[in-house]
Amino acid sequence: MDGAQWILIDYGDIVIHVFDDEIRTYYDLEKFWIDAPRIPLETADPGEKS
Repeated sequence: MDGAQWILIDYGDIVIHVFDDEIRTYYDLEKFWIDAPRIPLETADPGEKS
């Protein structure tokens, strides 16, 4: 992936976009999701066993 400007990682329910700065600014994907509901992420307590 050397030289890649945009990498998409698809985990089914979650899609991750990794951009270099220039491509992120050019496509500005945040504008498409500005009205989407936010889902808070819960972080696990490092001392907690699952």
